Amino acid sequence: MRAINRSVLLLAGAVFLGTCGDSPTAPTPPEPGTLVATLQGARPGDGALIIRVHGPGALGALTPAGTGYVLHARAAGDSARAAVFGNVASGPLFQLSVPDVHRIAEYRATVVEVSDAANALRDDVAGYTLTFARQ
Repeated sequence: MRAINRSVLLLAGAVFLGTCGDSPTAPTPPEPGTLVATLQGARPGDGALIIRVHGPGALGALTPAGTGYVLHARAAGDSARAAVFGNVASGPLFQLSVPDVHRIAEYRATVVEVSDAANALRDDVAGYTLTFARQ
């Protein structure tokens, strides 16, 4: 019986000592910054996009990612709607100021409408995707 108690005490002590060095990791503090939204799937002749952006908190400014685009946006809380005009092509489309770049996976952007350079709406927006990356 004494041998069993000694074994239990030794095991408990080993477990205790094994966890003594572990300390919980502190949460990463928020890091304000800029995310870049990249468009994939643009078609030749695209002239304008309507996009919707959602994030985990108040969204900051949306600005064009390049000089070839004009962007008009309206943000309200954790979402924004924007129109991008120009010779739209796959690649960096717009930049988004965010309160915490560590939460990049929580940001979503979708293409709602697309028109060609003559303002004719595309039949569908299948294949148009937007992804975010840290700047």
